[in-house]
Amino acid sequence: MKKFLSWILFLTLLLCNTPICLGEGEESNESNGSVIVIEESSEENQQITEEIFEESEPYYPDNIERIIGPDDRIRVKDPYVYPYSAIAYMDVHASCGCSWSCTGFMVNKDRLLTAAHCLVCTDHGQWADKISFYFGWRGRGYSYKYAGKWTAWVGNTYRNGTTDFAYDWGCVRLASNVGETTGWFGTRWSMSDSKYTSTWVYVAGYRGADLTYDQGYIDYVTDDNIYYQMDQISGNSGGPIFDWEYYAVGIINGANLRDNVVTTHVGHRLTSKIKQHLDDLSF
Repeated sequence: MKKFLSWILFLTLLLCNTPICLGEGEESNESNGSVIVIEESSEENQQITEEIFEESEPYYPDNIERIIGPDDRIRVKDPYVYPYSAIAYMDVHASCGCSWSCTGFMVNKDRLLTAAHCLVCTDHGQWADKISFYFGWRGRGYSYKYAGKWTAWVGNTYRNGTTDFAYDWGCVRLASNVGETTGWFGTRWSMSDSKYTSTWVYVAGYRGADLTYDQGYIDYVTDDNIYYQMDQISGNSGGPIFDWEYYAVGIINGANLRDNVVTTHVGHRLTSKIKQHLDDLSF
């Protein structure tokens, strides 16, 4: 069992670009944010009220082009076009001096979702304290950058030193209305299990200078997680799982391994607990 959990951990961390460690005592620049860990139980009641059922609609500014209908490209050539303009390349730093990259996506004018493990240094167990968010990232250029103040609430994914996908979510509030420039994804909080497995979805995230995606059906779901075969690679963690109408339905987490072979990729559903923290998040 311990061996199996270690492989899950390995694959989870693999989907977040490997931290570059500067060494003990070499701290990153001044902090521009903080992480608050939410202690929770995976057995808590996941019933969603009528109020929480309410969906948030997608938004794109008039000056941003958008994809019309399904997109048949695997490598996104124009990451500044909506809905890709609402996906962030995250350059993350921790107080231990380590840095890494990950993905996040806007779901409101000042709120972003990502994976909890995108916000922690896996070598030293230090939470992120500085993040730059790049939108329309193309390696040497970008359409918009946010490096201001932020605060995040995360599931307690690293409790007891192990990863549990049930907790691997993070809500980030930015101190600026970034979404009014980048656009944002709608959110569906009310999808049933059968709706999840019958909806064609996309998974998208950054790997270095490239924003890539894959598409297909979800295989099965649990109370917290989504399991599917669509491809995802290192750096994609924290990216959106969304439908063709640009409503997010989940967050990319990682993958399960058996005998060194990926058996399924894993995402986190948009659950009532995430919506509660997303709505309540404050500085």
